[in-house]
Amino acid sequence: MGQFDALLLARIQWRVRNESGAAITAAGHSKPLQTRTTSMTRSTLRLAALALLASVAAAAGPPAFAQEPQRVLALVTTGEPQVQGMAFVLLSAMRAQGATVEVMLCGPAADLARREPPGPAATPMRPMNATPAQMLAGIVRAGVRTEVCALYLPNAGVGPEALIEGVRAAQPPEMARRLIDRATTVLPF
Repeated sequence: MGQFDALLLARIQWRVRNESGAAITAAGHSKPLQTRTTSMTRSTLRLAALALLASVAAAAGPPAFAQEPQRVLALVTTGEPQVQGMAFVLLSAMRAQGATVEVMLCGPAADLARREPPGPAATPMRPMNATPAQMLAGIVRAGVRTEVCALYLPNAGVGPEALIEGVRAAQPPEMARRLIDRATTVLPF
């Protein structure tokens, strides 16, 4: 029962229980008994009809509107290969189910977006038999908007040419707008 329905029901119950002497209105005024009976009956009937209509409308549920696909923005920052792999597997599954998926990489995870990642190559993850960098490359090729945080390139000492094709540096004002958009679910990994 919605808040409006509960309020109407409480008001009806108050009016029905208040049968002594004069009816007290919402403004605190009293009416003589003969006027009270007629006006109480009409008011009670009106309120009961409104409560009935409201509960029927609530039972019918919200109107069916065309639903926009869900938008998911994943913030991948971990250097842990298994968590990186899980992020890309889940994002691929969400995309396959119709969600609009975006990725922002920062910190150690942003190394995955480099043409030549620093450090030792990760071991391929089972059962996909792919490294997190290969999984990322796959979702980028599939058209997933992928960015590295604005701090990554200058602090890694490389330029945008070091990134794989399809990955770019994020613009903080644009990223902030997408992060606070109520239609976007933000998932940190």
